[in-house]
Amino acid sequence: MGNFTQLHNSQLANSKMSSYSIIFINSSNIPVNVETWQSYKPGFSKLKENLINPNETVTIPSDNGEWYVDTFIYDSILCKQVVDAGYNVAMQIGKFRDSPCAQGDYSWLIDDRFQLIFHNGTMTLSN
Repeated sequence: MGNFTQLHNSQLANSKMSSYSIIFINSSNIPVNVETWQSYKPGFSKLKENLINPNETVTIPSDNGEWYVDTFIYDSILCKQVVDAGYNVAMQIGKFRDSPCAQGDYSWLIDDRFQLIFHNGTMTLSN
């Protein structure tokens, strides 16, 4: 069993995970958090949070090609912006991918007050 574990860990350390990247445009009126899995050392990934302000465009890499959008924000000034706009802090908005699922969808919304639109490698959030 020990040899299998060593071999398995060695294979993980030497394997390259697929790397994905997407341009994310926050066209909404609130700051959002976009989370995805990103490598931090060979064979290991962690969930990385990316704070995206209103009208900001960023490129976000991912190990698995999936991103999650929410308002899990910890800065009190940004939290006030979310609440003042009529939304809740710590609210899930949706999930998106850079390639469609078997049904052809790129995004899935939990909160239908928002839209996630994919076009030519860019995902745009609006409300």
